[in-house]
Amino acid sequence: MAQTAFSPALLWATPSEAHMREYLFNEGYYTAKRGEAIPTIARRYLGKTSYLTSSELSDAIRHANRDRTANILKANEQIIIPGILAAPIT
Repeated sequence: MAQTAFSPALLWATPSEAHMREYLFNEGYYTAKRGEAIPTIARRYLGKTSYLTSSELSDAIRHANRDRTANILKANEQIIIPGILAAPIT
């Protein structure tokens, strides 16, 4: 089986270069528990990101995960948390 090189274009339907750079280099991943909601995860991660409000981070999480509309996550679903900072805000 021939191997293909990693292509960020495979991750997003219509990626822009800036969009890909933002999510490839400043992101974290989270594995959800059954029934968790995106706003709950946003509140948990807010202090570790560059976002000012949990609402902004919730919107960014939805956008980073292919513009999903549902708030509730499935068990073991992996989602991208964008805007993770090298050092948390204290």
